[in-house]
Amino acid sequence: MSDIDRKELHRRIMILRDQAQAGKIHLAEHLAADVLESLTRVQLAPDGLVDPGTVDGTVRAMALMMAHFQDREEWKNAISLQQVQDAFFQAIDHQFGELFQIMKERHAEPHQIAGAYVQEDNLVQEVAQNLPEFFEQIQEFWKNIADPAWIHGEDQTGIKAIYGGSIFPSSGHNIASSCGLYVDTIILPDPLLRISRLVNHREPKRLVYDVLRFGLQILNYRSLALAEIDVPIVAFLPDKLNLEEGYSEFIHSIATDDCLKHVSVLFGRKFESIDELQEYVKQFEQPNDLVAALANPDRLLFDTEFTQSLDEQIRAYMQGEGKVFNPKKAGDIIIPNFIGRMSQANDLLRRSFELRGTPLIDAETSWKYFNWKLEYDADYTSSNDLTPLHVVRGLQSAARGEMQWLGNIPPEALIEMRQQGATEELREILSQGVFDIAASEPSNFFRTTEQIVNNIRGAFEQHQQNLTKLRNKTWKFAGIDVGTWVVIGTIEVAAALSGAPTFGLLAFAADQLIDVPKLKELPGKFQEIQKDKQTLKTSPVGLLFQQSRGKR
Repeated sequence: MSDIDRKELHRRIMILRDQAQAGKIHLAEHLAADVLESLTRVQLAPDGLVDPGTVDGTVRAMALMMAHFQDREEWKNAISLQQVQDAFFQAIDHQFGELFQIMKERHAEPHQIAGAYVQEDNLVQEVAQNLPEFFEQIQEFWKNIADPAWIHGEDQTGIKAIYGGSIFPSSGHNIASSCGLYVDTIILPDPLLRISRLVNHREPKRLVYDVLRFGLQILNYRSLALAEIDVPIVAFLPDKLNLEEGYSEFIHSIATDDCLKHVSVLFGRKFESIDELQEYVKQFEQPNDLVAALANPDRLLFDTEFTQSLDEQIRAYMQGEGKVFNPKKAGDIIIPNFIGRMSQANDLLRRSFELRGTPLIDAETSWKYFNWKLEYDADYTSSNDLTPLHVVRGLQSAARGEMQWLGNIPPEALIEMRQQGATEELREILSQGVFDIAASEPSNFFRTTEQIVNNIRGAFEQHQQNLTKLRNKTWKFAGIDVGTWVVIGTIEVAAALSGAPTFGLLAFAADQLIDVPKLKELPGKFQEIQKDKQTLKTSPVGLLFQQSRGKR
């Protein structure tokens, strides 16, 4: 054992000793005697370090576990999640803040600003030559704080949605607008870290466009990430795919198995290995040869928005996005395309598992492949509560369909809902009936969307009824008072409403003869109605209703 390994073993044993002395280790009765005996055998060597020969496997395992927990707490205490987010946005604002301000002043979108910028070749060239250093700084930033950031993400309480399926959410809407009504925290990746791997694979103009677009998109989420609330609405965390050694290989191995399952359905025959599949697809020279062999052609999906024939799509893919794989034949696109798609799905599932969250996908094509992955992975659908996944998906679909205002709720309105404590009630309303659908039909997300739309409609209808009742109550009260004011006089009524005492014969007579609230009751009843009004306006459904009205 090297000196470094011995020092680390010594550190772990000392942590174990300290935890034991502090009474923080609790053992099952049937294990206690053997463990204590193992601990008593641990001795120090003449150099003052623990003698490795006196430490058995049980003690090593316990010491490793205790050291892991202590290191984890030290990481968390070193920097908070809020500090991580503050530092990240300071760095992003330093690079893109000025351009972001221009975008806001012109009421433009990130893709519009980025598109206009890259029309100037000299600007593209100037930015492109600095990108390698820029990406190095991004990677270095996250390497320094990745561990505490991940730990905070894992330990963050509440319902979490983990974004995946594409580099970053669409710039056309804020993904927190709809999903933030149900989940507590949306975990977003740093898109700049994600595209840092593409620096040598994309032409400069496209790369500069992406950097500018993503930088501006990140700043669109700043208020949600930095809002002063107990649980962040949005948090940015780095991908392990970019930073953790061995993670990429792990995901690739799982994706390879899923690729074999997928092509088995695609061709209607079973494949046992990638080598067997590779040999099989060699025969397909032309796109029409490949299409003719497909048992389930719908599983060869390039983009849900493509309307051309499958032959044409294959040809376009070979000459476009798939060109990076250098395909000579139509069959050459099968393995890299599907392994890439399944890697994407498995990475999202893995991150969701580690962060104890729900997968969140914005891209329709990625959503299709993710669903196929779930179909091939029965363990996931049988061992997980799919309600959050169904609700999140339903909200996204509703926001793209008949309730488009859901995708345009301003960040400040979402923050107000959180500050008012509206999340729990909204979550309960949105998820009514969804659990039963998710349990009985795990893949039926259309029914989920329909259920959620109906839930929102039902809540709004009830809210409208409450508003109507309140308006009637107010009008009746005001209507009676109009007649009363003629007798009582405005001074007395004003005094009554303000709570000040009033005197007068006419006021006394009206109080006795007309069936209206007594003057002394007016302040309380008026204030009660005002309170009811405010309560309705600031209720969870009321806050949401205001947004729906404003966006129609």
